[in-house]
Amino acid sequence: MKPTWICLLLVGFFVALGLTLECSTPCNELDTRCRTSTCDTTQGVCTSKVTVPIPAGCCVENQQCEDGNKCTLDTCNFNTNTCEPVWICETPVPTPFQRPDRACKTSADCDDGDFCTSDVCDGNGRCFSQLSKPLPVGCCSSTADCPSFPCTNSYCNFIDFRCVYQKKEGCQISGAPGVFNSSAAAYVAPPPPDDEPGVGDIIGAIIGFIILGLLVLAFVIVVLMILVRNIIAKITQSDS
Repeated sequence: MKPTWICLLLVGFFVALGLTLECSTPCNELDTRCRTSTCDTTQGVCTSKVTVPIPAGCCVENQQCEDGNKCTLDTCNFNTNTCEPVWICETPVPTPFQRPDRACKTSADCDDGDFCTSDVCDGNGRCFSQLSKPLPVGCCSSTADCPSFPCTNSYCNFIDFRCVYQKKEGCQISGAPGVFNSSAAAYVAPPPPDDEPGVGDIIGAIIGFIILGLLVLAFVIVVLMILVRNIIAKITQSDS
């Protein structure tokens, strides 16, 4: 085999090993105020992580949502890294904590995905929500509707009428770092330091390995073809 062929094959092999995959869409389109998206070039997918340094108003733990209001729980949504209001006083919910007013043409325009409320479009073309009857499991019209659990304080969130639970100080409950919502039937826990791979990540990884495998296979085939050609050439020379 000529040295030039060897050099070209080695260069092609190492280029294949260093192959990077581009994301199909700009990842910055997925950015939010609290999270930043970047392209994972090893898998060709966008990944989202909390912005560092953490912007004002964003959070990675419940304590960062402390507002000094005794009628609110300090709750951080660990999927969006934003503080979410939980109004626990049995008094009218103040305007800043109320859901935004929405225009509508039919009641279907008002569905907010909250199974605790029935959403209708009133005669003025505005959405109106009221507590579902009969009361679904996990929903509440008062704190008394929320069953108690060991080592937790139970509350009714009067914004979405769902029961929430906060761990008592000094209690050790496995998997209960802070507040959980009954609609999820589990404690809301912060994500691991590195985002868990989703379906898109797994598919991207499989495609990447397939491409890399094909390139390695092509390299092996080229080497074998050159070896066979050299062997045939030597046999032909010896016969002549």
